[in-house]
Amino acid sequence: MSLADRLRPVGIALWLIAGAAAALSGDLGRDATAIGWDVAYVVFGAAYLASARWPRAALVVQVLASLAMWLVFPCHYGALLAVMIAWQLAAVLEPRWAMAAIAVQTVLLAVCVARLWRDPWLAFAEVASLVGFQIASAAAIHIGRREREARMALTHVNCELLATRALLELSSRRNERVRIARELHDVLGHDLTALRLQLEVATNIPPDAARGHIERANEIARRLLGDVRDVVGQLRTRDHDDVESVIRMLVAEVPGLRVHVEFDAEDVAPDHAHCLVRCVQELVTNALKHSGARNLWLRIAVVDRQLVIDARDDGRGASELCWGQGLSGMRSRVEELGGILGITPAPGFAVRASLPRERTA
Repeated sequence: MSLADRLRPVGIALWLIAGAAAALSGDLGRDATAIGWDVAYVVFGAAYLASARWPRAALVVQVLASLAMWLVFPCHYGALLAVMIAWQLAAVLEPRWAMAAIAVQTVLLAVCVARLWRDPWLAFAEVASLVGFQIASAAAIHIGRREREARMALTHVNCELLATRALLELSSRRNERVRIARELHDVLGHDLTALRLQLEVATNIPPDAARGHIERANEIARRLLGDVRDVVGQLRTRDHDDVESVIRMLVAEVPGLRVHVEFDAEDVAPDHAHCLVRCVQELVTNALKHSGARNLWLRIAVVDRQLVIDARDDGRGASELCWGQGLSGMRSRVEELGGILGITPAPGFAVRASLPRERTA
């Protein structure tokens, strides 16, 4: 949750206080002026509530409504609404533009309520305090934005490091298995084959008393050789447990996001495993950076001879799809393996990637 979202209840409280102050002051009568002020006040509150979904448009409406309120009925407690606008300006604009907008807003407010001031020093004090409150609220939002951006950058780097470490571990395990398989084949396989040949020769030697034992030894040698071949085959192809553990490790400790993984795929090829890890990394980063999701559901399974990655989150989604660097890289990885990538931007954000189990031209 961003700092602006956390300040939303405070903003609602300030809006209610401004309305209550206007109602209790008795200065606002029941004529057309009061009705105009009430309408602008309600529009301001509705726009503030809508700012969570449409921040820029709602901010423009709030500025216009507040100006209408100040022009219809100039009052000191309208400064509360100016503070609310100030922190929203800091949330959607760059610092220099936010400060410029705050300065313009302060001048407009001072012009609207200038006729209430009798003492110039009191006027200066009120304007200075208004500027101070606006700058303080805008600075708090700006610091919160910078902290959130830094945290997101750190999370992205952390995901990249975890993915790289996971791929290195997966590659080292696979290389070690291939090395062990080669050693078993070159050493034990050769010795057992030689033993089998020697025992076959021995079966033709006359001592009939030893023939039964030699035949049993020959059968044992055949069985051992078959076992060695089975172990070699398993060591070369069984990467399911490694890929699943790598993916679960990658999504285990993602700050601010809960990842639900369902893994139902066996005998994942090395190039598919690399694509899986990179796609999961990008999906997690996208959910954190753009979607604002709290949950991400991942399902990796084999469907109709296709290795399928299904992902969806509960974030805000997007009105239209934008192929950034991350999504474009994911599509390139999938298409290099002969697969297809499909994306549904709303509601939420859903991705489906299908990879053929066997590479085709």
